[in-house]
Amino acid sequence: MNSELPADASVTARLTDPLLKKYGISFLSGNRGLQLTDREDRFLCAMQHLLGDSTKTFRLTLVESNQQVLIGDGFNGILDMADIEKFNTGLSCEFTAGNVLLHELYEQYYLQVVKKIRPGRISAVQLRRAHQGALQKESILFNLLALKTKTDIMDNDRIYIEFTNRADSSRVSYNAYYDRGNVESVEMNVAY
Repeated sequence: MNSELPADASVTARLTDPLLKKYGISFLSGNRGLQLTDREDRFLCAMQHLLGDSTKTFRLTLVESNQQVLIGDGFNGILDMADIEKFNTGLSCEFTAGNVLLHELYEQYYLQVVKKIRPGRISAVQLRRAHQGALQKESILFNLLALKTKTDIMDNDRIYIEFTNRADSSRVSYNAYYDRGNVESVEMNVAY
C-alpha cells in the first residue's frame, strides 16, 4: 500500500491484540494539499477516506495462499494477500496490487461502515452493490477509465479485468490466471 502513496504519506499496521494477533491500520501522516489531477494524490485521497477516521472501523481477516479464497471473500471479509501481491507484475504502473487492495478495502468499508453489516451476514445482493461501488472508485483513480471485471466462466481459470478509456476507447486488459483458488500469474494485453 505504501508503494502507491506519496513519499510524505504512509500507512502503518500496529498490533492491537497480541493474543489474537489482531492489527489496526492507520496513517502516520497524510494531511496535505491534494492535487486530484495526480493519480498518486487520488490514491491518497481514497485511502484517507477509508482509513482516516478512527471512529469508522471495519474488520478484515488476512490470509496467505488460502485455496478457499480467490483474492477476497467479500461475504466474510477475508483477503488473500498472496493473491493480491501477484498484481505487482511490473507490466504497467496503472494497475497494481495497491489498486486490488483498494477495491477489496472499499467493498468492506461500504458493507461494514456504511451499511453496518457484519462479515458472515452479507448477502449476494449486498456484495454486488459493494463491488459496483468499488469499481466506480477504481475508475476515478484511473482518470477517465471505465473499469469492468468479470470471471470467465467458460475457462474457469482466469479473472478478466478490462479498462476502457472514455476519451479514445482504447482498452487495456489483464488476465489473472488462477489454479486451486490461488492466483498464479497476471498478464496484460493492450487492444485499440
